[in-house]
Amino acid sequence: MECEHVGESAECKRVGESEEWEHVGVSVECEHVGKSAQREHVGESVVCEHFGESAECEHIGERAEWEHMGESAECEYVGESAKCEHVGESAECERVGEIVECEHVEEIVECENVEESVEHEHVGESADFEHFVEKPQCEHVGVSVECEHVGESVECENVEESVGHEHVGENVECEHVGESVECKNVEESVEHEHVGESMKCEHVGKSVESEHVGERAESEHIGENVECEHV
Repeated sequence: MECEHVGESAECKRVGESEEWEHVGVSVECEHVGKSAQREHVGESVVCEHFGESAECEHIGERAEWEHMGESAECEYVGESAKCEHVGESAECERVGEIVECEHVEEIVECENVEESVEHEHVGESADFEHFVEKPQCEHVGVSVECEHVGESVECENVEESVGHEHVGENVECEHVGESVECKNVEESVEHEHVGESMKCEHVGKSVESEHVGERAESEHIGENVECEHV
């Protein structure tokens, strides 16, 4: 089933296998999401990517991919091999299944009964911890990454492995990422310092070193409210 642009207050229960949902409206309730379900752009600011505010997801099935879950998301009984990146503030995660990868978990996360193969810090009731991920060598971003000082509400999708830098994609150097920065599919050799507030950068090209993002620009201090898509 393909459902695109489902309106506000849509209720989706028991989503079947291999269903693709794109652009589901605000205030969506999804219970019992089936195997291999791909949901894109659910709700405000939402494979599940950018899950909107106040989204309720219970009993997520196996191999479900959830990225950038919004504020106040409730996720209970997350299935095996589920990928949850950038879980928003006040998220409740109970009984997280095996081999769960959670990147950039925001403040006030409650994780109970975390099962096998998850390595992180301070698991337990009412634990406040940020950025727990399977076998992390750092804080804040994917496997084998070294990162410091990630700003508030930073959203980074598809962060590659073996990143020797701070904060964003493969071989990228990002220091002091500002608040509410959204970086999708950041490619190789991008150097960002002091990324400004409310910046949206999608598909940043290779070898970009910069400020006021543009191909092969050299820079620092990317300004506020900059929107850069497909640089």
